[in-house]
Order: sequence, then structure tokens, then C-alpha cells
Amino acid sequence: MVQQKKLLGKILEEMRIISQAQVKAALKAQMADAGKKLGEILIEQGIANSAQITKALAKQNGYPFVRLGKVKLNPDVIQAIPRSVCEEHVIFPVKANGNNLTVAISDPNDLFMMDNLKFILNSEMQYVIAPKEDILQTIEKYFGTKENSNMTEAIEQATMTQTEITVRGDDDEKEEKAHEDDAPVIKFVQLMIAEA
Repeated sequence: MVQQKKLLGKILEEMRIISQAQVKAALKAQMADAGKKLGEILIEQGIANSAQITKALAKQNGYPFVRLGKVKLNPDVIQAIPRSVCEEHVIFPVKANGNNLTVAISDPNDLFMMDNLKFILNSEMQYVIAPKEDILQTIEKYFGTKENSNMTEAIEQATMTQTEITVRGDDDEKEEKAHEDDAPVIKFVQLMIAEA
């Protein structure tokens, strides 16, 4: 027999975040705007914050709740998932143990995303729940800003590209050494021009 999930409003009441009257008012507002989730409505109304809603969702779905700012993350684990995947799915890798990967997600009801991750990463997945804002801040903290990340990727791609560059000028050893040092920069500029 399948056990039915406790309702989010009931969990928030038990957590003493909202009252029964506030739940009823939010449910009424949800009926008027069927596309919105109850948690989104409560946040918009200023009754609850994102962390409180996320914590209630974690409790509702039986997942641990974490604040990523308080978790020590291993740099090797962070590299397990590319930035683009983290941003697309609003996730962040927390722990790895063999083929098991623990990932912070913000919406435990997004089963499509969870299945998709298992397929993309070819790993057994464990989930912890974290507020969406925490995940986005952690992505930026560990991967850098989007602009810096794109620049770093372009530079890495340019230095990996095997392009023969001939430099005209003196055959002086010092000048030759300076031109060798410029090669990654030249490759980067050539890559940028080629992409334009």
C-alpha cells in the first residue's frame, strides 16, 4: 500500500510557519492561478521565505535539507558535473562515493529532471534539497561568474588547439621566447575572430 504524502500546507502549519487560515487563503489564490505552486504563492504573499518552503518540500518528500553555504564541498566532486548542466537543472554536486553522486536540487517534485540527471551523468543519484538561491550562489561561487567562466573555457580551448603559428622577426632567442609565451594569447584571439 502506497503511503500518501502529507500536504505542503499541513507541513508548514506543523513547522509553525503559517496558520491554517493562511493556507486556506493561499489555496484560494492558487485556484485563481492554476499554474502556480502553493510555495510560490506563499513566498509572493510574504508569508514564507524560499528556505522555509524548500525545507517543507524536503520533509514532504523524505530528503535531507541542506544549506550549501554551510557545507564543505570537495573541488573534485564539483568537477563531476559541468557548469552548463548545473545551471540548466539548478543543481550542484555535493558528494561522490564511487558511482553514487549526491546532488543538491531545489524541487524534489521534478521527476523528469531527476531521471534526466541519472541518464546524463550515468551515475546512481542521491538527492539533498537546498533553496534555489543557495544553489545559484554556489554555482557562481565555485564556477565563477558566467562571463568569467565563458572566458576561461575559451582560453582553455585556445590553448588546447594545435595551431601552427609563425612569427616574423629577429631570430634572437629572447624574442623567440617572448613569442612562444604569446602563443596562447594569439590562439585565443584567432579563436575569437574565427567564432565571430
